[in-house]
Amino acid sequence: MTVGSTAMSYQPKRLRFASGGSIQNEVADLCTNFGYTIIGTGSITGQGAPLIYTNTGKLVAHDLTIERPDVYPPLSVALEVKGKKLYEKYIPHSSAVDRTGKWTSDLIYLDVHRLEYALEYRHLHPTRPFLFVFKTKKPYEEPDPSALVCATVEMLSGNEVYKDPGTKDEYGNSNPSYLYESRIFLPFLDFLQHGKFDVITNVNLTIPANNNVED
Repeated sequence: MTVGSTAMSYQPKRLRFASGGSIQNEVADLCTNFGYTIIGTGSITGQGAPLIYTNTGKLVAHDLTIERPDVYPPLSVALEVKGKKLYEKYIPHSSAVDRTGKWTSDLIYLDVHRLEYALEYRHLHPTRPFLFVFKTKKPYEEPDPSALVCATVEMLSGNEVYKDPGTKDEYGNSNPSYLYESRIFLPFLDFLQHGKFDVITNVNLTIPANNNVED
């Protein structure tokens, strides 16, 4: 175990692309078993990361969209699907002058830029929930629904235990990450079996002014 910045290990891009595609296929197959239809936009298509174009620019699209058009209101959820190794790290207490802390196990890393893009997506699509789905056990290529966990972007935003400034991407460039305790994530099967879509609607009626009515 190493105190300080964490060295993230990366497979060659070709292998990671294949690995990501296999996890997305597993998630897609699982969702269809629960009545969802799937729109694949990530590695599952074999075309690499797609883009979403808006009037304010463009951003990388999520991996899958799952839909239940047969229910009311129709359910549509954006999924970002990834394989995530669990880490152990020495987390300093932010309030401690001497930066004392404790070793924390079962941590899940999430790139800061991924969370920021998910928050931006939710801002642009307020009626479509965004769900991170992570597979935490290898081999990623072997189906194992029990290894799939999930969390909404709202569950993750602001609930990190630490922001690690020392993580780097596959090219050695700075790539800050948030660390989350794995207990914040729920089994993906629980979402498929028991998840529900809550809709809050406000209806306001505006009518022309009536000059014959006194205040």
